[in-house]
Amino acid sequence: MSRPGSFRLAAAAFAVCCAFALVGAGNAAIAGAPSAPTPSPVPLATSTAPPPLFAPAVLVYPFEVSGELKADAGNAIAQIFDQQFVSAGGLTVLPTPNGIKRTDFLTNARALKADYYISGYLTPVGDGAALVMQVVSVQSGIMVYTKTSQIFTAQDASAQAFVARQVMFDRSGVTAVAADTTQASTPAPSASQGAQVSLGGIGSLFGIFHHNRAAQPGPHTVVAEADKPSRVAIVSPVGGTAGAAALAEATGLLRPTLDRYFQTAAAATGVDGGKNASAICGSNRNATVATGTLSQAHAGRFGGRTDSTFTLIVYTCFGATLYTGEPAKAGSIKGAIDAAVDAYAKDHPANS
Repeated sequence: MSRPGSFRLAAAAFAVCCAFALVGAGNAAIAGAPSAPTPSPVPLATSTAPPPLFAPAVLVYPFEVSGELKADAGNAIAQIFDQQFVSAGGLTVLPTPNGIKRTDFLTNARALKADYYISGYLTPVGDGAALVMQVVSVQSGIMVYTKTSQIFTAQDASAQAFVARQVMFDRSGVTAVAADTTQASTPAPSASQGAQVSLGGIGSLFGIFHHNRAAQPGPHTVVAEADKPSRVAIVSPVGGTAGAAALAEATGLLRPTLDRYFQTAAAATGVDGGKNASAICGSNRNATVATGTLSQAHAGRFGGRTDSTFTLIVYTCFGATLYTGEPAKAGSIKGAIDAAVDAYAKDHPANS
């Protein structure tokens, strides 16, 4: 027979063993439990490229031609515009279409998702051609800009393309540096400048109609290209009290008249009394800026003539007045400009 104390001692030992067993089982359960997931690092934000700048889409239709111009002259002008747009940048240039009627220009431009389209007319005038350029907003269908200019070379046509480019930038809210059209010689468009264009057969633009004209010897001296002074005459639009059409004609005539004696270039903006001369010259500091004023008066009664008076003004690139000629008066704008330029070339044969 066991003693009561021994029984109590055995029961206590059993209880302790059970407790250790429970603790071990708990630890095992904790050890076997899955660990809490470790949060993965937040990925760093990656830099993204800024959205591309808006480049207005433009479509140039072949210009309509008349008179003695070759049939492909209008297409050549359109391609010159295309090439200048591609070369200067900032525009989405759509391929020039052929065979589209003028009445379908807007519908076709909308189908091609153009923002603007350009069309116009080309007519021979004197020793050059009158170029009428029209810029149309495709969204509104409204002509937003038109300009008539007299051109003598492919470079002159290119200068008008730069004007159209700036008009489209201004209307589209695109900030762009104005193209420099004041260099001594603007490269003629070539197939390597973007749009694939062949100007074969027209060379300088005015092989396109001079082939039908008998050569007329001019009454004024013409200096050979190799003998012209290095200083360039940059022609700025003519001002004065004459009507807008007469001023445009005078501007168109001034450059080819100066070109008899000097290397020339064209500026799209007025020189404003010499204030803009530096900007017009740009990086070409070996230049002058030539402009003038034109007035007209009706002489005689009953079908009398209109006399034109032209004063040639030449500025340095620093805005100083280099030359103000005596007013030259003649029965035509051309006659007045001829006389004024001849006088300048005689007094300033080096354009300085």
